[in-house]
Amino acid sequence: MHQIAAAQPVVVKNIPGNSYGFFEALDYLYFFHNDSLWKSNGAAGGTVFVKDLGGKGIVYSTHPYGQDRYRQKPFAINKAFFFTTENGANVSLWRSNGTSGGTAAIATYNNIKPLGVLNNEFYFGAQSGGTSNLYKVSTGNPVLLKTINLSPYPQLVPSFPSFENFWFISDDHEVVNGLLMFQVMGNSGPELWKTNGTIAGTVKVKGFQTPYNLNQFTNVDGLLYFQFRVSNSQYPGAEDVELWKSNATAAGTERVTSFQLDYDDLNDLTSYQGKLYFIVNSYSRYMFYVTNGTAQGTQLVTDFGPENETHIIGEVNNLLAINTLFESVSGSIYRSNGTIIGTERVSFTTGSNFTIVGNTLLFTDHINHDPGGGPETPEDRNQLWQSDLTSVNTKPVKNIFPGTSFRDSDNLTNVNGALFFTTPDNLQLKLLKYNPLAPSANKAFFTVVNAVTDEDRAWLRKGDTIVVIPGEGINIRFNPVKNPKSVRFFLNGSAFITENTVPFALAGDNSGNYNIWNASKGHYTLIARQYSGTNASGKLIASDTVQFFLDKLPLPPLVNAGPDQTLNSVSATTLSGTAISQEGSISSVFWSLQSSPGGFVSPVITNPNSLSTTVSELILPGTYIFRLTVTSSEGAVNIDEVSVTVSGQAMGSFSLINADTDQSVFNNFQEGHIFYLSHYSTSNFNIVASTIPGTVGSVRFEYDGKVSIENSAPYALYGDVNGNFNPGPLTLGTHIISATPYSGPNATGVKGLTRTVKFQVMISFPPYANAGHDKEIVLPNNSVVLDGDAYDRDGTIQSVQWSFISGPATNFTMSNSNSLNLSLSGFTVPGTYQFRLTVLDNTGLTYSDNVIVDVIASATQAVVSLTLINADNDTDIMTITNGTMIDRTMLPTLNLNVRANTNPATISSVRFQMDGTFNRVESTVPYAMFGDNNGNYNSGNFTLGSHTLTATPYEGASGSGTVGTPLTVNFSVINSAARISNEYAIRSVCYPNPSSDIFHISIPATESVEAMVDIYDNRGKFLTNLFTGAVQMGEDLSISWNVSDQKPGVYLMKVIMGDKVFTEKLVVK
Repeated sequence: MHQIAAAQPVVVKNIPGNSYGFFEALDYLYFFHNDSLWKSNGAAGGTVFVKDLGGKGIVYSTHPYGQDRYRQKPFAINKAFFFTTENGANVSLWRSNGTSGGTAAIATYNNIKPLGVLNNEFYFGAQSGGTSNLYKVSTGNPVLLKTINLSPYPQLVPSFPSFENFWFISDDHEVVNGLLMFQVMGNSGPELWKTNGTIAGTVKVKGFQTPYNLNQFTNVDGLLYFQFRVSNSQYPGAEDVELWKSNATAAGTERVTSFQLDYDDLNDLTSYQGKLYFIVNSYSRYMFYVTNGTAQGTQLVTDFGPENETHIIGEVNNLLAINTLFESVSGSIYRSNGTIIGTERVSFTTGSNFTIVGNTLLFTDHINHDPGGGPETPEDRNQLWQSDLTSVNTKPVKNIFPGTSFRDSDNLTNVNGALFFTTPDNLQLKLLKYNPLAPSANKAFFTVVNAVTDEDRAWLRKGDTIVVIPGEGINIRFNPVKNPKSVRFFLNGSAFITENTVPFALAGDNSGNYNIWNASKGHYTLIARQYSGTNASGKLIASDTVQFFLDKLPLPPLVNAGPDQTLNSVSATTLSGTAISQEGSISSVFWSLQSSPGGFVSPVITNPNSLSTTVSELILPGTYIFRLTVTSSEGAVNIDEVSVTVSGQAMGSFSLINADTDQSVFNNFQEGHIFYLSHYSTSNFNIVASTIPGTVGSVRFEYDGKVSIENSAPYALYGDVNGNFNPGPLTLGTHIISATPYSGPNATGVKGLTRTVKFQVMISFPPYANAGHDKEIVLPNNSVVLDGDAYDRDGTIQSVQWSFISGPATNFTMSNSNSLNLSLSGFTVPGTYQFRLTVLDNTGLTYSDNVIVDVIASATQAVVSLTLINADNDTDIMTITNGTMIDRTMLPTLNLNVRANTNPATISSVRFQMDGTFNRVESTVPYAMFGDNNGNYNSGNFTLGSHTLTATPYEGASGSGTVGTPLTVNFSVINSAARISNEYAIRSVCYPNPSSDIFHISIPATESVEAMVDIYDNRGKFLTNLFTGAVQMGEDLSISWNVSDQKPGVYLMKVIMGDKVFTEKLVVK
């Protein structure tokens, strides 16, 4: 017998520091470093540089702050994937099969908006020259489908570290039922479009009358769900949020429900078990909702309370994983089966970087996130955690594998069922790979299987606890390394079952359809013995053992709140519930009110802690919902609800009507409400009262002591003709309105419940905003401050917001956008930029003003760079910058020249000066140090040693007129073949050479002097310093250079000891 060996996350290889944008494609891990693309297959030899891209890779996120869980990975087709790079003011589209030769830029535009993959073709939007187009591409060049406005286009998120390159992309596209559905910005507002990949099949589905974007596109069993904002008709400046669904037809695109007034946003729309789940954020109160696609079927699951920022992570073990976070200092992980009872806290955490691999939730968190839990050591910071959504199995990975540590884990990425992540290692990153479902070594092991879904749930290790949640069933599979003919299971010392075919399951299976193991709670020892023959015959090949504890969460009690009731009059009634415990006994019961007519009636529940209770003061007709909550002695909870419908008559609500348009301008105004006349475009109003039920015999109004009666709906204070409302006054001051329903006409018959509301009418003026004077800046000055102003003559300014309206580029930074003084910086593209200042006052009125910023290209002539030229064939060799070292032995020729590159490209003249002795002026393009004949460069030479070269532009010919911006570079010329002087020989030892990992360098010191060791690339560009300091005669200077993040090629090591200099070639393979 042998015990299964433990495994742990495996170190793959050290990779360059500041690597970013980790993603999976074609079963490989890919990431960016500076301007290059890298990949890894999980092995050191397979973790390699792919290609220099010439621009930073773009990482798209559907979250405005780039949070990990919202990152959009590049889109893949059969044997290639697509990604983008930032290329100055433009964006380039790349296609890659993972090889250097198969990675190429295929198009460049001003901006690109990735949309999705349909029928093995990648779809994207592209802006170019003010035009927006929809394209598709597979193996060839992009194909234009339609010229169409696909705004908003992605924008850079400027708040991230400089080496990362996150761009915010609107979540307004989704593939549904063989169609790509996406948002188009039409002339009158956003539009929903679809395409099947053909020009004729690219059509509008429906338009929307709102200035806001459609977003949160989510596919739920072939239906598209999305949300958008609309202006609230009651509160100018306020907004509602509407949830819609679409089957890709105009008739089938319809509103599901609307969240009014105090709802800020809908987030994390998620498909789960055929329904849509989402988070409603209302004034920082987060609520978990579900919908079946109807208004009636849109229900609150649970309220996570104020300030608990809540997000749906995804599905783990057939349950939804949910994360809450309170002010970044405390939070929790929840599991949910979509019901209030099935939504339970798993563990407290302040975790982040949530990633799902198989049925394991992985994330990073501190070891001690409890303020009372004792001091935290640096090693506890941001360790890797894992969870199966049970409390006992939510733990740091270092606790699973004693002796390990994964401090500051980051870049968690699921690649084909394995987790790739990084930890810091000095200035590099250590890349690791972890499969939470299997050991890293080639060992036999056991797997816990979810027998309901037939998916692997967890790797079963010695001492583990298996937690079975109500409604869940498990099995245990044995995974041998060898190929036995049969496996016999022994459970707690007794033979249990013999399996002759794979999978070898403890409770058996039917061709992979696992049976449920109906075991009791307790400790178990499981042995799997492998035999060479069927039915445990032949030779015993091997035996494997695992000990574990099986824990079963208690079954909830059976609860019935009793039959629904209908009462003929406003009165009291008795609620009679029943409760039966499936495990233990009933420990508590509790009745509560869930809803009532109008939402403002609170009946009295006489005995809320008894199964039978009386409810009274049901003062309004309508339906009341009561909930019975029962808890067992084992801690299991269940609920049931009952409705009580009361008949009779009562007044419902009052609404203010614009009598010019016959439309409501404010629904259901309450006691103490203030109407501001300046909010409305009319002075003709009416007031309509609703009734319960919707039609009664008559309604008697009393308004400031004056009485009127309406005998037919709609019941209007000033009357109407078939819904054409008569106008009446709404005078300044305080008013009292009351309305009473009657069963007969002219206020006769049975009198119903009266409703009375006191309100005020006032004048309010809109705020004033001034965005300030138009501004002008001339590059290279790239920043400016916009000074706005705002006031409100009859109130206060509540908020200030700057926004970008239009311009030739978006790669600039806006700071302090919620204050009157907006700071703009980072402009690089000349042109006209427009910004808007919007202010909101305390009554909800807004006012906006626009301002222009003109960014002007530099009017000053400048030399921007110097290029070393091969005068034999007139080609560029390298750019000469400060510190460049030119090695004669590495040049293709000694016939050289230098070209000055200017801005603008053509100027009047350039003067070259070097070392105080060389002085020459060029007046025609190209501006060559030693002259040229129509681009046929003359040859010159540079002596060994250090040189200072200055190139100065002039507005006039022959070095006359205004002087522009000069460029000065200090460089040196060496001959590495003659690196050792006659009187001083240094023999360095560099091994291995060539190397792909680390060079070990040993240099003997023949005198006590100051020394320096630098590395240059094959173009003479300085890369890094390996050593600076004193050396002692007779000792060896031993240093190393890690080249795992360097591109293959030849590099120069320059050694200076006192006044002696020599170089050594190092080859990186």
